[in-house]
Order: sequence, then C-alpha cells, then structure tokens
Amino acid sequence: MQNTDTKPSIFSREFFLVSTIALLMAFNFFTLTATIPRYALEVFNMSETSAGVASGLFVGGMMASRMIAGRFVNQIGFRPMLLIGVSGMVIFSLGYFIASAPAALFVIRFFNGFSFGMASNTNITIISTIIPRERSGEGVGYYSLFPVVAWAMGPYFGVNFSETGNYTAIFLLVTIMPAISLALIPFLRVKGATVTTPAAIAVAEAAAKEAPVRLPQNQGKETLFDKYLERSALFIAISILIMPLFFTAVTSFAAVYAQVIKVENISYFFIFFPLALIVTRPFVSKLFDRYGAHKVVLPGAIIVSAGYLVFSQLTTLPMAIFAGILFGIGTGATQNSTLALAVKRSPRERLGITNATYFMFLDCGAALGPIIGGALIEIIGYRHTFLTGAFVTLLGMLFFFRFVPKD
Repeated sequence: MQNTDTKPSIFSREFFLVSTIALLMAFNFFTLTATIPRYALEVFNMSETSAGVASGLFVGGMMASRMIAGRFVNQIGFRPMLLIGVSGMVIFSLGYFIASAPAALFVIRFFNGFSFGMASNTNITIISTIIPRERSGEGVGYYSLFPVVAWAMGPYFGVNFSETGNYTAIFLLVTIMPAISLALIPFLRVKGATVTTPAAIAVAEAAAKEAPVRLPQNQGKETLFDKYLERSALFIAISILIMPLFFTAVTSFAAVYAQVIKVENISYFFIFFPLALIVTRPFVSKLFDRYGAHKVVLPGAIIVSAGYLVFSQLTTLPMAIFAGILFGIGTGATQNSTLALAVKRSPRERLGITNATYFMFLDCGAALGPIIGGALIEIIGYRHTFLTGAFVTLLGMLFFFRFVPKD
C-alpha cells in the first residue's frame, strides 16, 4: 500500500544549481555593502551621508529592476532573464576598476544593483516554482542558506582587504563570483519556463489534472497596479520595508564605526551574523509551516531590536559577536517567515510579481537605510543612530500585526 503521507522532496538538481548561483551573486552584493562606504570615505573623501548614498544606490538599482523582472520573467523565460541580469553584474563590477570620480561610482553602484535585482528576482521565482507549495517555508529556508554563506564570507574578506587598502582585490573577487554563476546558467533546466500568460498557465495546469479550465478571474481586467504589484503581498512587503530599515546602516558603517570606537577585528561580526542565520532558518521555517508567520515574527523582531541595543553600546569584540548573533536569529525569523507567507498566499501564476513586490519594498528599506543612517550619524552620532534602529524595528512589527491577517 502506498504511503500517501510522504512529503514531496524539496531537493533536486535544479534546486542546488539555482541555490549555488544565488550564493555566487550574493557574494558580490554583501562584499560591496560592507566595503563601499569605507572606500568612498577614504578614496573619494566623501561625507558619511554621501558614502551612505553610494552604498544605498546599489539597492536602489535592485528596487528599480524588480518591476521589470517581476513583469517579464514569464514572458522572456527564466534562463534568458537570468543571463541578462548576471551578465550585467559582471560588466558593472568591472566598472569599479575605472571609476575615478564620485559620479562614476554612483552610476556603477546603481546599475550593478539593477543587474543584481533582475537576476535575484528571477532566481527566487525559479525556486518558488520548484519548491512544493506545502513545504514553502522549509524550502525557502534551505534556499536562503546559500546566500547566507556569501553574507559571511564576502564581508569578512572585504573588510580585511579594506583594512590594508587593497580595494583591487575586492573588486576582482566581486567580478569573478558572478562570472562563475554566468557559466552555470546554461546547465539550468526548469520546466514551465516558457509559459507566458496566466491563461496559458491555467490551461496547462488544468490539462495536467484532466480538469476543466478555469481562467484567472482578473484576466482581461488587469489594472496598472496589478501589472507590477501583488495585492496579497502588499502589507507584508510594507512591514518588511520598515522592520530591517536600519540594518543596512549597520552593515554599511560597521567597519567605520569600529574604527571610531577602536574595536578591532570587526570582520567577525560578519561571520557570526550569518552563522546565526544558518542555524536559525531551517528551524524557523518548520515553525512557520506549523504555527504560521505571526508567532515567528513577534520574537524575531524583539530579538533584532535587542541586537541594535547591544550594537549601539559596543565597546569590545565579544559584544559585536553577540550583536551579530542576535541580528542573525531575529533576521532569520522575520524575513524568512514574511517571504514564505507572501509566496504561500500568492496565486501561482503571479509568483514572479509577488516576489518582485516583496523584494521591491525590502530593497527600498535597504536602500534608504544607509542614506538615512549616514545622515543621522552626522547629526546624532553612531550610537544614537543604531538605537533608533531598535525603535523602528518594533514599529514595523506593530504594522505587520495590525494589517497582515493571520492564517
């Protein structure tokens, strides 16, 4: 007798291939996030506000590309969209070698981020298609572990190289990693990548089930809003804009902050933060599948706020490591659960737009973080700026509980 309780498998050849591509691309993003502000301050003599802009423009480019990627990923196809995005990453990463003025750096940062956003949104859409829907939280959690490795190793190498002023090595590393992922894309095989419309998807799914065709209800009535944003994910996306708003200010200015307060080896902060993410995310994902997002987001946001409190009062390396662990646990809980909830509630034919909606708002917060943080640092200093992050995180949590219905 066949066991009908057996869960469908998450892992496949395509799962590991797409996850590896995500790791290599993320190395570019996280390495530069941790090193560009210091590079801008030291090489171009920028102010903290301008250095924050240089950091945030990458994420601004990511946000701008989400609308294009979400709208056209099913029409162009998964592999072509991924090839375009990753190729752009390689090209604009080479641009760091020749940037000789702040304006050139700003342009390169924006288009590097634009390319990354296009590629990463396509990647998460592929994963959303591959993962069985009943294991969405667990599957997203396992996928997220791969970029987390880059979150640890990229800033670690970047900060260490920047301490010796070896920015050439940093730019070489962030060019090589997406170039390797570019070479892997031709080996990717994803079923359904050529399905182009919601109606076609409905027909294909009905044929597979030998069921009557039911076209999407809004077919032919799609508004401009619905072309680029998914309504079921909107309030989730707004909450994830607010909760981690100041965290990119932490990662962008951590090296400079440590230099000011004379805490050495701050690169270990970037190791323990993602390690905590790695340990937490699979556990959090199973809690999400069992109890729902709200029971995971509440403790997660509180733990993140505690991380800001510790980081704002930093005096020693162990305190930095402890703050990194708190940030990792809390971020793993809040971001993994909110993304899995958005995917779970999304119509399958709108997964690309759902992911674009979620990451556009996440990107918006990540772009504003170093810009707002850099401006506040000039006014109220590092410690009070990071304390502000704790307060804003709790505001985001309250928004989530007020406007996102429970399962």
